[in-house]
Amino acid sequence: MILKLSCRNIFRQKKRTALTLITVIVAICFAVIGDGLNSGLKWQLKNVYIHTETSSLKIYRKDFKPKDEDINPLEHPFLNFDEIDKLVSSTAWIKASSARISFTGSAVSSGLELPCRFLGIDGERENAVFNRKNDLVSGQFLDPADSTSVVIGMELAALLSVKTGDFVTIIARTSLKAINAYDCRICGIIRTGNPMIDSSQIFLSRGFASDFVQSGPTEIAVLADTQDDFRLFPLTDKLNASFSSHDARADSWLVELADLFSLIRMREKIFAIIVGFILIMAAAGIANTMLMAMLERKREIGILMAGGMSRREILSLFLSEGTFIGLLGSLIGMCLGAAIVHYYQIHGIRVPADITKVGGDFPVRDMFYPYLNWSMALFYFLIGSGVAMLSSLYPAWRALQLDPVEAIKG
Repeated sequence: MILKLSCRNIFRQKKRTALTLITVIVAICFAVIGDGLNSGLKWQLKNVYIHTETSSLKIYRKDFKPKDEDINPLEHPFLNFDEIDKLVSSTAWIKASSARISFTGSAVSSGLELPCRFLGIDGERENAVFNRKNDLVSGQFLDPADSTSVVIGMELAALLSVKTGDFVTIIARTSLKAINAYDCRICGIIRTGNPMIDSSQIFLSRGFASDFVQSGPTEIAVLADTQDDFRLFPLTDKLNASFSSHDARADSWLVELADLFSLIRMREKIFAIIVGFILIMAAAGIANTMLMAMLERKREIGILMAGGMSRREILSLFLSEGTFIGLLGSLIGMCLGAAIVHYYQIHGIRVPADITKVGGDFPVRDMFYPYLNWSMALFYFLIGSGVAMLSSLYPAWRALQLDPVEAIKG
């Protein structure tokens, strides 16, 4: 009986109920779409950086802090590199590793000088970890016949107006604080989708880099046989335990990307606040709808109470009306938002070229793919339903305060 009365009362004022439903639908749909965008950004950030920059984990000298811009990596090369490299290579869960010499400097071409990052690498080992060959736009990934050849990012090449076969002058400070420069032939141009690489990275052979800056390897990029967080992090801890007698430290990809993930968490908090405001508006709309319905039905409520309907049943009547609006609006909003996110998860969102140029540290490329997290979609569905039920408490309380006789008199 209560459910029958609830359905009749809800659709008594169709326009008012429709407006309230639209508010709930928009709030939940917006929440699901926003979570899909944030989840897609996190997935893309992790995927791109693991496959282009951080790998599964990186190994540094213990006293080196990679996030401290005032610290020069060349001042912290491995003291016992051969022993560390042998230990890493013999670890069962490590598929591949690439020892690198990392340093900063600048590149000069046609009178234009731009700051850049250099990586001295072994081509085969680097490809085993990152598969750089698949990202080549032109040329080859280092020329074995020319130890001084370099590979540069596509955006950096565009800024310097150079192409494969051209020469670029690289300038850097050595480990002994001297300035060194060399004219290098560009043997390849690479595009990874990682703005840090495409706009500022230059790869050169490790042997040439060692002679150029007079330093040994400063880091080792490691590819593990798993990228699962729950497996990788304990393995990283075990590897650090094996470094107890060596001057080395392993940092997982999560440590490497901590700053970027903190920015995403801040975006999520800002988005949650926006969704909260929309839900408050939806709650106010539901409360207003229920309150107006109660005032219009005072006589009817008085008759029901006089006819023997208990106050508990009156409370259930109003709560069921509010809950029904919340459930219906949240269900439609969740399904609509999920359908939109699922569509673009498959087809992607094309990103204009102008936006990719200002992507900063975020891996913005031609296409962006959101990710549908069903657990969060269900969470927002429950939140919307719960808010609707709570917002109907005040109108229900007002109805309980009515005196049956006075209500019948109107």
